[in-house]
Amino acid sequence: MRPIETRSTSEANPITAVRQYPWIVVVFALAFGALGGIFALLQPPSFAATARLVVQDPRTTAQLTTRAADAERYVADQVAIIESRVVAERASEIAAGLEPPVRIIPETFLDNINAASSSDSNVITITFGAESAREAQAGANATGQAYEEVIRAALAQNAETAIGELDVAIDEAVAEVEALQSRIETVRADNDERSELDDQLAEIVAGLVEIRNESAQLEAEDGGFSPEAGQNEAEIRRQQIADLKDRAEQLSAELSARLLVSDVEARLPATASLLRQQEDAVARLTELTLRRNQIEVDSQLAGNGVAFFAPAGLGTSRGIPASSTVVFLSAIGALIGVGVAYVLGQRRQTLENRLAPQEILDAPLLGEVPSLQGGGGILGAAQWFNRLRQTDVPSRGRLPVIEQPASVHAEAFRVLVGALTQRLTATRAAASASTGSVSTRGMIVGMCSAGLKEGKTVVAANVALAAAKAGLRVVLVDGDFGAQDASQLIASKLSSEQMTAGLTERTMTVGLTEVVHEGIPLDDAIAKIRVGATGSFALLGRGGADVTAPDVFASPATATVFQELADSYDLVILDLPPLLQVAYATAALQNTDRALVVVRHRSQKSDLQELRYRLDLVGSTTVGYVYTNAPTRREAALLDTPTGDVLGRASRPGRVDEEVTG
Repeated sequence: MRPIETRSTSEANPITAVRQYPWIVVVFALAFGALGGIFALLQPPSFAATARLVVQDPRTTAQLTTRAADAERYVADQVAIIESRVVAERASEIAAGLEPPVRIIPETFLDNINAASSSDSNVITITFGAESAREAQAGANATGQAYEEVIRAALAQNAETAIGELDVAIDEAVAEVEALQSRIETVRADNDERSELDDQLAEIVAGLVEIRNESAQLEAEDGGFSPEAGQNEAEIRRQQIADLKDRAEQLSAELSARLLVSDVEARLPATASLLRQQEDAVARLTELTLRRNQIEVDSQLAGNGVAFFAPAGLGTSRGIPASSTVVFLSAIGALIGVGVAYVLGQRRQTLENRLAPQEILDAPLLGEVPSLQGGGGILGAAQWFNRLRQTDVPSRGRLPVIEQPASVHAEAFRVLVGALTQRLTATRAAASASTGSVSTRGMIVGMCSAGLKEGKTVVAANVALAAAKAGLRVVLVDGDFGAQDASQLIASKLSSEQMTAGLTERTMTVGLTEVVHEGIPLDDAIAKIRVGATGSFALLGRGGADVTAPDVFASPATATVFQELADSYDLVILDLPPLLQVAYATAALQNTDRALVVVRHRSQKSDLQELRYRLDLVGSTTVGYVYTNAPTRREAALLDTPTGDVLGRASRPGRVDEEVTG
C-alpha cells in the first residue's frame, strides 16, 4: 500500500470546483450556447439608418438672442415632436410616395424610431430600425422631412391665427375711434359759440396765409431792383413789407388767443372725456397695428426650425452576429456553471485524503482501512472481467481479521487495536497516578459515524476480533437498536464451532434491554465467542424487551451496566447508529469514555463538521478517527501476478477487495 498524499483539504475555490464538477460547466456552456444559436436564428435581420437635424428656434431668427435654458428646452421639445404620431403619419405618407414606394405604417414608425439629442448642442439624431437597409434609410429620411413640414405648417398656422386675431382687434379699435369722433362732432355742432370760434380761426389762418404770400412776393420784387431804380420806390416797398409783418404778428397773436380759448374748451366736461377716450383708442389702435406688422415681418423672416438636415444613407446591419451570440452565451453559461459547481463544491466538499478529517475533528488518525473495492481504469476492468470468467476467485468477506488474517486489511485493524491499546495504557497510567493505586479499568469506546455507509459496524466488529486475538478482554455492545448489524454480521460470518450454542437466538432475545429493565445478570446476557485457539470476545446485543432506545440509554441503570463492563473488560466497544440520523445516538454516546469516529474516503466534509459540532455539544472526547476505504496502490496489484497477464493480475488470491460498508 503506497503512502497517501498528506496535504489537507483546503476550502473550495472555482478551480477545484471545476475539476470536481467539470460536467456541470460543460452542460451549462452547451445549453446556453444552444439557446444563443436558437435566439440568433429566430431573430429577423435588423438594419438601422441615422439622419441628423440641426434645429433652431424660429423666434431667434428675428430676436437674434435666446437663453441657454430656453434653447435646451426647445431641443428636448423637438425630440418629443419627432417621436409623435403626427410626424409618424406624415412620414408614412412621404415614404409611400417614394419611387419605388416603401410601405411603413405609422405604428411601425412609432415602434422603431428613436430621436436623441445632447445638452450641449442643437443636433438631433434620428435612427430608424427596419428589416432591410432601404426601408431603414427611407424611414429615417421620411421622419426628418415630415418633421420639417409639420414645423413649417405649425409656424404658418400660428402666424395666420395671430394676424387674424389682431385684425379683429384693429377693426374694433377703428370703429371705436370713429364712434368717438362722431360723438365729439355732435357735441361741437350743438355749440354756436364753438362754430363762431372755428370760423374766426379759419379767417385768421387764411389772413396769415395771404400775408405770407404777399410778403414773399414783395421780398422777391425787392431783391430784383436795379441801382438805377428810384430811392423812393424802394423805400415804399420796404415799408409795405414791414406793414405786412406787423399785421402777421397781430394775426398770430390773435390766433394764439383763439387756440388758447379752444384748448380751454377742450378741458370742459362736455368734450374732455370724449377726447381722452379717443386718444386711448387711437393709442391702442397704433399698438395693435404695430404688433400685426411685426408678426407679419417675423413670419417672413423666420425659418422652418431646421438649420441643417443630413439625410441618412443605406441602413447598416445592427446587433450581435449569430456566432458572437453563441460564443457570448456559451461563456455566460460556463461562468454560471462555474458558479453552480462552486456552490456545490462548498456544500458537497468531500474528504480526499486521510489527514483531512484531522483539521475538523482536532483528533489524531489512529488507523486507515484500505479500500476493499476494486478501482477504475484498467484494474477495474480487469477485476470485472476476471469475476466473469473465473469461478475460483476467493469469497470476499467483511471480517478480514478472521477470513483473511494475512491481508493488508486485517493488518490495518491490528494497527488500529495497537493504537487503542496505547491510549488504554496511557489512561490507566493517568488514573493510577491520580488515585495512587493500580487501575485496571477498561476504556469504553463509542464507535460513531456521521451517516450510513461509513463502515462503522465493520470497523467495530473487526476491532473487537483483532483485540480478542491480541489477548485483550473485549466486549462488543450492539447499540444500534434499529438495525442490529453488528450481531447479524458476526452471527452470519462465524462458524458454529466459533460461537456459543444459540448465539443468534440469545443476541436477539436476551441483551441490554433485559439487563436494564428486567434486572437479569449481565453474564447471562453476554454471548462468548471464541477467536482462534485461545482468544475470545463478548457480544452484548439489544435483547427482546419491548422498550425504546431513548429510554434504555437515558436510564441510570444503563450507565451502571457500562461501568460494570469497564471493570470486567479491557476494551468496551459500543457500536452506535449514525450520529446525524438517529436522535438517541447522542444519548448513548454519553455512556462512553471516548468517541472513535469512522470517516469514509470522499465523504461529505459538511457532514463531518456537523458531527464535530454534535460531539462538542454533548461534551464527548474524541480519541481519534479511522479512515475507511482509503485508496490503495493499484499499480502494485497490476504487477503482482505469476502469469504476467493483465487480466490475471487484477485479482490476487488472498487479497480482500470488497468495499467496507456498514
